[in-house]
Amino acid sequence: MVSIVTGMSNADISLLTTGQIQRLTTSDFQALSTSQISSLTTNQIQAAYVVDLSVLSTDQVQALTTDQIQYGLTNAQILAFKASEMRALTTSQIQAFSTSQVAGFSTAEVSVLGTDQVQALTTAQVAGLTTAEAKALTTVDIRALTTDQVQAMATGDIRGLMSNQVQAFTTDQIQALGTGAVAALTGGRASTLTTAQIQALTTDQVEAIATADIAALATLQVQALSTGQIQALATNQIYALTQGETKALLTTQVQVLTSDQVQAMASADIAALTTSQVQAFTTDQIQALGTNKIGAMATLIQSLSTSQVQALTTDQIKVLSTSAIAALTTSQFQVLTSDQVQALGTNQITALTTGEAKALTTAQVQALTTVQVKALTTTAIASLATSQVQALTTDQVGALSTGATKALTTAQIQAMGTDQVQALSTADIAVLATNQIQAMSTAQTQALTTDQVGALTAVEAKALTTAQVQALTTDQIQAVSTADISALATNQAQILSTAQIQALGTGQVSALTAGKAKTLTTTQVQALTTDQLPALATADIATLTTNQIEAFSTGQIPNLSTGQIAAMTSTQVHALTTDQVASLTTDQIQYLNI
Repeated sequence: MVSIVTGMSNADISLLTTGQIQRLTTSDFQALSTSQISSLTTNQIQAAYVVDLSVLSTDQVQALTTDQIQYGLTNAQILAFKASEMRALTTSQIQAFSTSQVAGFSTAEVSVLGTDQVQALTTAQVAGLTTAEAKALTTVDIRALTTDQVQAMATGDIRGLMSNQVQAFTTDQIQALGTGAVAALTGGRASTLTTAQIQALTTDQVEAIATADIAALATLQVQALSTGQIQALATNQIYALTQGETKALLTTQVQVLTSDQVQAMASADIAALTTSQVQAFTTDQIQALGTNKIGAMATLIQSLSTSQVQALTTDQIKVLSTSAIAALTTSQFQVLTSDQVQALGTNQITALTTGEAKALTTAQVQALTTVQVKALTTTAIASLATSQVQALTTDQVGALSTGATKALTTAQIQAMGTDQVQALSTADIAVLATNQIQAMSTAQTQALTTDQVGALTAVEAKALTTAQVQALTTDQIQAVSTADISALATNQAQILSTAQIQALGTGQVSALTAGKAKTLTTTQVQALTTDQLPALATADIATLTTNQIEAFSTGQIPNLSTGQIAAMTSTQVHALTTDQVASLTTDQIQYLNI
């Protein structure tokens, strides 16, 4: 059956009332020519039933004018379009749709649009897309969007995109996004971005990524960031990095971190760094680490280069744990400056290993405060080289604890200068072992102060070598306690010079001769002064040998007390020379035991 519209002119068609339009059948609409379609008024278009417009052919659809589309088609009619009708729309027709019409497209209609149709959408139309429509775009459609269209997308639409749609964005499209759009794009799905997309982000866009999304980045994504992008990260973004992300940073990325960024790193992230990452830090970055961050690097302290160690501030040095201090290598320890050494606390000094103690340079040794010297362990003291001991100042020597002094080796004792020996406290002198005493040179022995000599114990005095005894000055001899004098062995006593003998006080003479007067040499006997002679006990007089008796000078004999004369045995009396007898006083003669 032939449709009634077949013989109608375009003019006739345009004169049809809306009622007549609505009485046309679906077949009549299908029979309309393209020119007849174009001649329909916007009111006639609006009056057409939805079902009638849903059967238009490709040619009929393409015959619709832009006015018919924009002003004639209703949202209901548009929604009734089949996929074939949607695909038939020309780019001009697409652009003719109003933003509200475009917003009324079904998701099915959006999904069948071709790339040329998608690219034809105006920025206003793109901006008007609903979240559901944006979500309906295929990945091919997404890639077809121009940068202007991408910029026009509403943040809500961006936020509603699926992960595969996000991954479909080209690098140019990514760069076209505003900072708000980037925040929306990455929100909750930053990990879906490809490394190429990551690398395409501008520094402003990088700054726009939320901290939660920063924390969600995968290792490869983090490593894809350029040095410029790394430097663009805000401090709160740096703080948001997980331990895994921090550990994934390339050394080139680590090196470009700003001081503020380094300070913003979480302590746990610092602790998670690898040795290569730690070694990548510049000296400025090292100094930028807060004291709590340095403390977190305790297990990585050995990874620091010598220049990095030297860059540590005194405040950073102070907070290093004792285990971190003990972990320093000798090469690291040797580069510490005097200020850094002085910044070490007593607990840190106590934690020094013998290797570290041995590694101290002479400058470092001299930089130690007296409090630090006191904190050195006995093992650390004993491990010092002789050159290190020689580097100690007199104040430092004076600060040595008695335990430390006792720990000095004989080689260390021998290496000490006379001024250092003099700096030892009397308490230090009193605890020296016999081998330490014997290790002193004669010069060191002579350098001892009278107080130090007086502090010698009887055991120490008895340990003095004959060379050391001979080296004692008359002032030092006078300072020796009577207990020490009494403790001297025979060979020590016999080595005393006449000057030393004459320097002895009467109490010392008594102590020297008590029970062993007969061991004195004749020279020593002759050296006794008239003041010293009365100090000889009568019992000791009786033990003198005839040679010793004969050694008394005629000047000494008259100064012997009558008690001492009375104590002489007959053998001793008979040993007196005629000159000695002639020097006896009348009182002394009365007490001779003839």
